[in-house]
Amino acid sequence: MARPMSEALFGADPRPQPHSQGFFAWWGSELAALWPTRRSGLPRDNFVVALYDGHALEVVAIGRGRIEELGIVDCPTDERGFDRNADLLAEQIRHSGLPLVLRLDGALGLETFDRLPKTARNDLRQIIANRLDGLTPWSAETAVFDTTSITPGADGMLEVSLAVVPKRVVRKATEVLEQLGLVPDIVDLAEADNFAPPTHDFARGGRPKRLPRHVPVVAGLLVFAGIAAGIFAFFELESRAAVLDQRRAYATMLEQRLEDLPSLHQRIEALKGEERAVLERHLARPSALVTVETLSRVLPDTVWLESLTLVDGRLTLTGYSTAVSELPSLLEGSPAFEAAAFTASNERLLMPQNEGEAIEVDRFSLQANVRPNTEFAP
Repeated sequence: MARPMSEALFGADPRPQPHSQGFFAWWGSELAALWPTRRSGLPRDNFVVALYDGHALEVVAIGRGRIEELGIVDCPTDERGFDRNADLLAEQIRHSGLPLVLRLDGALGLETFDRLPKTARNDLRQIIANRLDGLTPWSAETAVFDTTSITPGADGMLEVSLAVVPKRVVRKATEVLEQLGLVPDIVDLAEADNFAPPTHDFARGGRPKRLPRHVPVVAGLLVFAGIAAGIFAFFELESRAAVLDQRRAYATMLEQRLEDLPSLHQRIEALKGEERAVLERHLARPSALVTVETLSRVLPDTVWLESLTLVDGRLTLTGYSTAVSELPSLLEGSPAFEAAAFTASNERLLMPQNEGEAIEVDRFSLQANVRPNTEFAP
C-alpha cells in the first residue's frame, strides 16, 4: 500500500509556478529540476527514508519532528513489476525535492568497532579497508563500509565504530529503487531507531552536489548562445563550402585544360609541319617569272616562241628558229635547265618577212627540266 505524502508535513508543493514568476524563472526552475542533487552533509530533518529488508520497502517521511508512514512497497517477484500506487509514490518522492535515504535493515549488515592510533586518522578509510576482513566476514572487495562515530579514547587511541554491508545487498536495494525511477542520496544501515537521521553514508561521493539556482539559468543561456553560434557557424561553413566547391570546379577545369595541352601541342606541331611541307613544295617548284626571265637571256633573237608551259618543273617550248640544233645545248649551258631534248622531229618552213621576203626556219618542240631554287644570274 502507498498513499500521498502530507502537504501539512512538508508544506506547499516545491515545484515552481511558471506563470507567476516569469519566463526565465520558469526556465531556470525547469533546468534545476533536471539537475542531479546531493546535499553537502547528512540531513538532520526533512528527508524520506526507504527501509529495505530484502523483500519490501517501507517508505517514511520525516520532517518538523514528525514521522509519517507513506506506505510499504513489495519488491516485484515477477515481470509484472510494481503496482500503480508504487509508481505514484515514487513520483511524489521525485517531485518533493527531499533527500532520499535508502536504509538497509540491520539484519542485512553489521556494526563493529576498531581501535586505532591517532596517527591513523589521516588514512583512516585505507587502514580500515585493509583490516576489514579481520573485523567482519567480508573484505573491502566484497563489502562497503562507513564510520558511524570516531571517539578519542583516554589512552590516546581512536575508537572507531563501523557499519558494514555486503556490496551485493547494496546493489540489489539500489536496483529496486532504480526500477521505481529513484536514485538514493544516501545509503546507510539501520541502527536502534530505524527512522533516526543518518549517521553515515555507504554511497559517499556517489552523486554531485546541487548547483546554485542561477547556474542552470546561465547554463541554459550558454546553451542558447551555443546553438546560435552553431547556426552561424553552420551557414559560415556552408558559404565557405560553396566557395571551395567553385574553386574545386575551376581547378578541375584547369586540370582538364592541362590534360588537353599535349593534344593542343600536337595539333600545333602538325600545323607547323604542314606549313613547312607547303613551303618546301613551294620552294621545290621553279618560279615561272624566273624561268621566263632566264629563257629571255639564254635564247638568241633567232628563236620565236609559239608556246611555253611549265608543269611540275618540266618546261615545254614550241616555236621556230633558224638554228634549231643549238637549242638543247644553249638550255643545258644555263644552270637553270637540264636534260633538254626535242620531243618531235623538226619541220622546216618559210617564214615571211617584210617587203615580201621570207626566211627558212625550223619548227621545234623541246622539253627541259627546270632546276628549283635557281636564281637568275645577270
